Amino acid sequence: MAYQDQINLDVNRAIILRSATTRWYKMDSNPRGKAVIFVQDIKYTTEPIVVDLGNEGLRFKHIFNQLGYDTQVHMRKSSTEIMSTLNEYATSEHPGDSFIVMFTGHGFNGNICGNDNYEHDVLPIQNVLDLFSEKNCLALQSKPKVFLFNCCRESYAAYCNGIEMYTYFGRALSHTPAQFASYKSLDEIIKKTTARLESDLAVVREMEPTDDNQHNPEFQTFGVQKDLYFNPGL
Repeated sequence: MAYQDQINLDVNRAIILRSATTRWYKMDSNPRGKAVIFVQDIKYTTEPIVVDLGNEGLRFKHIFNQLGYDTQVHMRKSSTEIMSTLNEYATSEHPGDSFIVMFTGHGFNGNICGNDNYEHDVLPIQNVLDLFSEKNCLALQSKPKVFLFNCCRESYAAYCNGIEMYTYFGRALSHTPAQFASYKSLDEIIKKTTARLESDLAVVREMEPTDDNQHNPEFQTFGVQKDLYFNPGL
């Protein structure tokens, strides 16, 4: 699928339902579950540039909705506001089969940052994960939980296009489920996203040879026993 600029990116519908077997997680509830998206501005300390990623957040809302999720987008929040919102999700009922948290903005050294004072207003990623642990969030016990942190791990600025207002990871990630979620698992979608991102960044490095940062995504799984298929449209 070639890259498209519109927010309303269409997701291909599944034909075969892959759900609730010894190989596949149950993924047929309506809605599939809740998805919460946090989107921050990207601000550079060395240049007077503010990258508004609101449209990227809306695109993912459109995609998650098509994957069957009840999706909410939260813009420009402090770390305290983020944690407060997530705590509400962690203590609420979750009749759906899964749960998604997505964050796009600044990050460094295992932290995500608040929108306005990102050097000091930080939230450890581990704190977010702990909220939804098997022990702390009983409503999501044994259900797949997906956490997507689109931010740098060791520097301040997420790698993005400040002119066209998108992150490279977000652009790649939005197009792969749109094309492949109808018949590929989440693990396969992640691998295709990584391959697409590597191809995109190879072009960027040719244009900006002084940029020696790799910007490679990191993926971790915990207690995963089955494949997860989104089954859009079924």
